[in-house]
Amino acid sequence: MINLIYTILCILCLCIGFFVGYKIAKQEKLNISIPNPVKTIKEKIEDKKEEEKENEILEEINAIYNNIENYDGSSKNQKEVKGIEINL
Repeated sequence: MINLIYTILCILCLCIGFFVGYKIAKQEKLNISIPNPVKTIKEKIEDKKEEEKENEILEEINAIYNNIENYDGSSKNQKEVKGIEINL
């Protein structure tokens, strides 16, 4: 008796799954796209390079700001800024 119930239950679940899947596929086509791992890695590398450039610029600006704050008429407590050239 219980084997008959299990057999009918399996067939019923299979039919329900088939018809539900058919209705979903008929209503709208599924747009399944797999992202290209090479592109995502390249984008991450480019983002990291841009971030490093921005951090270098911020460090230079902070060094300049600290030099302005520490200025007392002499070159004491001044840090060298590598990205700036001063022409007199």
